[in-house]
Amino acid sequence: MNKKISLILTLLFSLSSVNVYANTVSVGKPSNISVEKKDANYEITFKNSNELKKSLNKNNIKVELDVKSSNKDWSSKNSKTITKDLIEENGKGKININKEEIVSVLNEDPDNYSVRLRYSDVNNKGEFSNYVTMGTVGIYSNSSKWAENELLEAQKLGLISDDLKSDMKKEITREEFAELIVKAAEKANIAKSHIEDDNFKDTDNKYVAYAHSLNLMNGVSKDKFAPKGNLKKQDMAVSVNRLLSNTDKLKSVNKDISDIKAVSPYAVESVNNLVSNQILNLDKNNKFNPKKNITREEAVIIMLRAIK
Repeated sequence: MNKKISLILTLLFSLSSVNVYANTVSVGKPSNISVEKKDANYEITFKNSNELKKSLNKNNIKVELDVKSSNKDWSSKNSKTITKDLIEENGKGKININKEEIVSVLNEDPDNYSVRLRYSDVNNKGEFSNYVTMGTVGIYSNSSKWAENELLEAQKLGLISDDLKSDMKKEITREEFAELIVKAAEKANIAKSHIEDDNFKDTDNKYVAYAHSLNLMNGVSKDKFAPKGNLKKQDMAVSVNRLLSNTDKLKSVNKDISDIKAVSPYAVESVNNLVSNQILNLDKNNKFNPKKNITREEAVIIMLRAIK
């Protein structure tokens, strides 16, 4: 009899365990985070994960916000987060938060702070998203820690456009860089142009026209610019060198570049100039990596260094 009772209890426990964990699935993490300041509040919108959309427990899911100020730990390390109800609007997730809530968690009132999100319910916590930097200076998403200080400085100068803010680690396109270099030229009073040419059949972007009229960027052919194409490091060097060619910012200094032979002939002088003047850096192996695609944050920081 005791064996039968024991067997029944074991079977019940096993069935109970299967039932509990059968509906326990990963709900992924929020992505494509953007922030808009509305009066005293920040409205944070994001793309919900496919796992969340399929979850049977969706109505019980909350959104946790983890916050930190510059160069400090995330608040979650001290078991402090801000929990919000998940609002869905136009197919996206949305939450609202005000600065007072952030200050209460951080115990300070910084000018700038970072926020990341994760899904949670009573029993489970998901993986954190990429973070968004926000505050009194500006708002941009997914930047590298090494880039934070210079990005804040660039934001103060108005170099970071709305298009770039959505993901600073994303590779920059040629038309995005055209806007960046034209804005940098105007901020530094190096050049100014409102001449729009119509040389290119594949874009009507005004910043492309400005950059071309200032001889800062060329097309990939006589009538094509390839606006959505990636920007190679050596091509950025050529553009920045052209921008600075009529200034006193470039000094004649020799610098050894171990992969200089990999640089295309048209870019060699520009690469030498910018590396020698510490506007562009080499890697730990003393290589320039001329064919590397440049990210948005790298391009912004190079332009900041060029015009400072």
